[in-house]
Amino acid sequence: MPNKRTQRKTTSKVRKRTKKARRISLLDAAAAVLAKAQEPMTCPEMVKAVLKARTWKTRGKTPAATLSAAIYREIQDKGKEARFAKSERGRFRLSAARRSSGRNKPA
Repeated sequence: MPNKRTQRKTTSKVRKRTKKARRISLLDAAAAVLAKAQEPMTCPEMVKAVLKARTWKTRGKTPAATLSAAIYREIQDKGKEARFAKSERGRFRLSAARRSSGRNKPA
C-alpha cells in the first residue's frame, strides 16, 4: 500500500499556461523603422519614430543613448553580419546585406 505522503492527488487542478506576447526589442524596432524610411537616421530620430508607431515603450530618460550603444555593440560584435551600418557621423542605415535581401527582422 502506498504511503499517503507519496501518493499524488488526482483531483489537483492543472494550471493553464498561456504564453505572453513577447515585446519587440528596441533594436528590432529600429531596424524596422530604418527599413521603412529607406534613408539613414540618427538614434533620436529612430526612437521618436518607434515611440510614435507604438511598437516599443520606455520609462528611461535616454533611450537614444541606449539605442546608440546597442547599435555600436552589434556592429562591433557581428561585423558584416550586423543589421546596421554607420553611414556618417551619428547616422545609421541598414547594412547592405539587409537592404539587398530585404531582411529587416532577426532570425
